[in-house]
Amino acid sequence: MISWPWVAGFLDGDGSIFVKFGKRHDVERGFSYGPCLTFAGSAEEGHRTLIALQQFLECGHLEQQATRRYPAYQLKIWKHAEMLTILESVYPHLVTKKPHARLMISFLRSRLGKPRNEKISSDEAELLNELRRMTVYRANAQRVERMLACGHASTL
Repeated sequence: MISWPWVAGFLDGDGSIFVKFGKRHDVERGFSYGPCLTFAGSAEEGHRTLIALQQFLECGHLEQQATRRYPAYQLKIWKHAEMLTILESVYPHLVTKKPHARLMISFLRSRLGKPRNEKISSDEAELLNELRRMTVYRANAQRVERMLACGHASTL
């Protein structure tokens, strides 16, 4: 039976809390950010587990990932309010991803009620920068740091 402590364990083990950064020519500053929460599973058992998790959470989009060896799946949650509800519910039970969740919860709380296209504040940029330091591969780190330092982050 799925519970919030179980979801926290799944997130700690096979989940991710991150912010996707990218170039966008259709937004004013040319960059975008997208907070995301994902859960991963493989083979048929992983797929069934993610379907059950999606039903428990009542949100998210389930995608099959392209792999050569075996089917792999991801449950992705992009909506800020849904992410905030999930992270606040699992936070007391998290272990390894607790620092990531703390930063994302702070960021999502600060964005509640704001238009998605409103420029992020310097405090919000610092939260994203701290989260980025924990999660972004080194190859992307300098590009993301320049974007945040210049205040070029706009929403998806």
